[in-house]
Amino acid sequence: LLASSQLQSTDARRVFPCFDEPDFKATFKISITHQPGYQAFSNMPAVHTTTTADGWIRSDFDITPKMSTYILAFVVADFRSRNHTFKNGYSLRVWARPDAYAQTEHGLNFAVKTYIFFTDYFGIPDVVPKADHVAVPDFSAGAMENWGLVIYRETALLYDPLVSSSSNKYMVTLIVAHEIAHTWFGNMATMRWWDDLWLNEGFASILMYIAMDHVYPEWNVFAIQVVEDIFPVMVKDALITSHPVSTEIKDPTDIQQSFDSISYNKGMAVLRMLRSFIGPSNFRKGLQWYAVNGTFVIGRIMDTWTRQMGYPMVHVVDRGGYYELHQSRFLLHDNGTQYNASETPYGYKWYIPFTYVTQRKPQDVKITWLDMDSTSIQKDSKGWLLGNYEYTGFFRVLYEKPMWGQLADQLHKDHTVFPEASRAGLIGDAFSFSRANLLNYDVTLNLTRYLKAEKSYVPWRAFLDSMEFLRGMISTRAAYVHLQRYLRRLVEPVFNNTYSQDTTLRERYLRRVILSIACDVGVTHAVETAKRLFKNWMEVGQSHPADLSLPVYSVGVREGGVEEWDFVWNKSQSTKVASERDMMMEALAQTQKSFLLWRYIQWIFDSDKIKMQDVRVVISYFTKTPLARMVSLQFLMSRWDEMNRRFGEDAFVMREVIQEVTTYVNTEFQLHQLERLFHEKPPKTASKATENALALIRANIDWMAQNYDKIDNWLQNNFT
Repeated sequence: LLASSQLQSTDARRVFPCFDEPDFKATFKISITHQPGYQAFSNMPAVHTTTTADGWIRSDFDITPKMSTYILAFVVADFRSRNHTFKNGYSLRVWARPDAYAQTEHGLNFAVKTYIFFTDYFGIPDVVPKADHVAVPDFSAGAMENWGLVIYRETALLYDPLVSSSSNKYMVTLIVAHEIAHTWFGNMATMRWWDDLWLNEGFASILMYIAMDHVYPEWNVFAIQVVEDIFPVMVKDALITSHPVSTEIKDPTDIQQSFDSISYNKGMAVLRMLRSFIGPSNFRKGLQWYAVNGTFVIGRIMDTWTRQMGYPMVHVVDRGGYYELHQSRFLLHDNGTQYNASETPYGYKWYIPFTYVTQRKPQDVKITWLDMDSTSIQKDSKGWLLGNYEYTGFFRVLYEKPMWGQLADQLHKDHTVFPEASRAGLIGDAFSFSRANLLNYDVTLNLTRYLKAEKSYVPWRAFLDSMEFLRGMISTRAAYVHLQRYLRRLVEPVFNNTYSQDTTLRERYLRRVILSIACDVGVTHAVETAKRLFKNWMEVGQSHPADLSLPVYSVGVREGGVEEWDFVWNKSQSTKVASERDMMMEALAQTQKSFLLWRYIQWIFDSDKIKMQDVRVVISYFTKTPLARMVSLQFLMSRWDEMNRRFGEDAFVMREVIQEVTTYVNTEFQLHQLERLFHEKPPKTASKATENALALIRANIDWMAQNYDKIDNWLQNNFT
């Protein structure tokens, strides 16, 4: 038996009468009556308990400070905790199911360090005397920053070093830091209305990285941030259907749709850029002011980034004795020309802090500003120029073709001259420009040849994410065979050099993604290794390194049949470690048996098999292979009515389902089918998601028409 609340954004009114808006703060005194043998939690400590006449327990909690309604919370559960009490009496506890207690150690240890860091960073302690962090087995949100009672799904708080992967440890660390940051940004200082949700989420998101970098400087989290958070949101923000970071909310029904990556990750990215050009010390002073006074003045420079959608690309033109820089809005389709500049008072122009280094002085980082127009940089010598150093700016850099050649030559000669975030930036920008028909794919693909020598996770992640688009788009066409061969030649030498390494988190990250892609593209040694590990696990229960679990499970399911599929499914239901269950459930979508895929995807309607919190995640697993993508699209169209009925009130689920299933749709026939479906039977709460999906499909169709033959020709000329 378990009860937990989730009141964000407008559900407090469903619990008790209230002015349910973030700016209407009040104090609350909570009492909860519950069965004996269970514990009740709320935002404040319990001050006393009494037994009622019928034998139940009434827990009365201390009165809260003034706070918004959406961060009020309660939990009733039979959980066990790992505790830490500070010298000032502040109590920090991490709670979980008794059989998951051993998985709470990392969450507590990191939370303690993070509370210490933020208290010093802001110069203000938490005014609530305790913080309970509770892992709930079925929780629709990833985590919720209720003041004094933070609630998580289990994969966001629990970590087992023997079973969980390094990526799970990283994600737990990230989310715990994010939720603790909300103590100061969101709980103490709160946005007035949901228009400025990004103030809550963007600041909490940049602060989680600042805290992680303090506790784990060896992880180089600001480089990982570029590929895992910033690049994905740049894809979404390059669509004509995006929205500003600060967007007007007129109706409470629109609030949930604003909880997207634009508010979180773009908000974070523009703050990262601000921190870069004003300096960490000044940035900290600004945050301290906001935490105390609830106001944050960012002025005209940042207004161009928060009050209009999209972002710029900076064109770099070699004029002989100097470089000319000018800006324009970047869009993923039609060469970035289909928009009306009068839609915004800023005309889709931005104040851009352009950082750069040159071949002559590769460590001497300089900055120049594009003040809503253009500027120039004097050359210091012949050779390359690299812009947006370490990718601190939320913009892309488009060089002339000879300049791309110079940068590619440097990568081949010695790629370590560029920091890893810059190497990732070159790859990400080049593929994005090619996708937008602004750069020939031969230039972009030539840039990637150096990857045989790349030993860093961050550039490889940028490349593999970019390559997912190509693989998804051409997976049913003849060129796919050539693309797989190209990837094998790049990946095989790296796999041979990294497979045995297992020291730092970053090396384990690299080993995991390289083994995964090596198995996907058919590197013989990788596939045989994964098959052997799976067989030993299935037949005799032999364990394998946790970071190899996902590719091992995936290969076992993909190469196997019903017996292997059922074995992994049964293991996913019996494991006590939520992160291990997630890896198994992802692997199940790798089967090449269509009837197993149909059985699996229909289980999203059976909560005994797939929890509500996992529906959107399971759907996302169906985007990983061509067969699963076909099944998921057919499922969406054939079971749309039932999906809308069951999940239509949950904007998160419907948005993610629509987005994931339609990512690689690229035919006119499929477009017309979906246009008709969304028009005749619109989703209840995810109208923006349908607009975005249709816009992306149209861009996909254009892309296929303009690029498929070029890519096929390059692959055949270079790798056959």
